[in-house]
Amino acid sequence: MSLFIDSRNSGTSSIAFLKDKTQPRLSIAYFPNQGPTISLFDENKDPKAVVSVTHGNPSVTLLDKDKKPAIAMLNRKGEGSILSIWNSNHDPAVSLAVHGDKPGLFMYQQPRTGLLFNMAGGRPALALMDHGSPVWSATGDIPPAPELPPTDDIMREIMR
Repeated sequence: MSLFIDSRNSGTSSIAFLKDKTQPRLSIAYFPNQGPTISLFDENKDPKAVVSVTHGNPSVTLLDKDKKPAIAMLNRKGEGSILSIWNSNHDPAVSLAVHGDKPGLFMYQQPRTGLLFNMAGGRPALALMDHGSPVWSATGDIPPAPELPPTDDIMREIMR
């Protein structure tokens, strides 16, 4: 078998291109009340790239050898967009985001140690953080730590 087509009464439908009966290469699926997903797989049957629209929110995720996000881009209606890069320990290391209409950037070595810039308070805030506490701030303001990246949401989307 090299092509698999499935449609269910629940509204779920899928098409998969296979190397053999058990090894997918490409799958296109639609899940009712969630949305469409396109997945690309490697030689070990592991997903490596996932493009999806979940509840109207688009995302593109590249996965590492452990099926964990390596790079992800997503947009949430009414909230904003984010581009995130994870380190080899599966911790978020760099994120560039627009939350509402306010930009933000963080570069962390976990736990929450590194550079944080955002406009959450309405004016620019730049700080060097150590374990989530500011050790220096360019403006004297302490920028609030972002709720980014949404790792749990991305993982739920990938594993559905």
